[in-house]
Amino acid sequence: MISLLLGKEGYLSQKYLTMTSSSQSLPFREEWFAILYQEKKVGYVYQVTRPSPRKNTPYELYSRMKLSLFLLGEEIPVILEGSSFLNRKYQLENLSYSLNTYLYQVEIEGERKGSFLELEVKSPGGKIKKKIKIGKKAFANTLMPSLLAGRKLVPGTSFSIPVFDPLSLNLGEAKIEVLAFPQREGRELFRLRMTYQGIITESLVTKEGEVLEAETPFGLKFKKTSRELALGKLEKQKIPELLKKFSIQYD
Repeated sequence: MISLLLGKEGYLSQKYLTMTSSSQSLPFREEWFAILYQEKKVGYVYQVTRPSPRKNTPYELYSRMKLSLFLLGEEIPVILEGSSFLNRKYQLENLSYSLNTYLYQVEIEGERKGSFLELEVKSPGGKIKKKIKIGKKAFANTLMPSLLAGRKLVPGTSFSIPVFDPLSLNLGEAKIEVLAFPQREGRELFRLRMTYQGIITESLVTKEGEVLEAETPFGLKFKKTSRELALGKLEKQKIPELLKKFSIQYD
């Protein structure tokens, strides 16, 4: 669930590439989101687009997510952290991610070589290597709002994006639908729906490419907020036990 929600790295098809232009400047910015469950804060997401320290990759997309699950009153933190490194055409060159819980840790490193993504996965059980064909045109999925900024999108239209999930090491097709153009406080927005492996996520995005909020079928909501509110203390005694929602009853 966590990998589908927050760990995805996506790749845009050649057909979608024709809808966008890499001539626009990729904005450097910092964003904070509160993760809510039944309107109670259960974690945060920090995302930043910044200059990359790596050679030949001027852009770095860094993100850190902390989600606090609760079971029998005990807090179980899940931390997902990592970066995607992009070239001047915003194509993915490298990625580096880690997932940590108190029971499990995994690190994933990836490098694009031609039409393939070469991966190394490190866990307490050892190392494994995998080679996945992704095509020559590879873009990080988190770039989508920025690439859509200023585009003339029409409600009712849709397109598909091949999405690679670095945690499950799966490549699948995500369908993006443009639902509507709502307005909030005088700002023109657009609402997107993404369907990936049967899971539907809806998001509210500005014309400048900023995601304001997103909602998943699991009951988790993501709302853009300040750093102080995102990192604020959790009201642990009021947070529902999220793991119970996904538990399977046995006889």
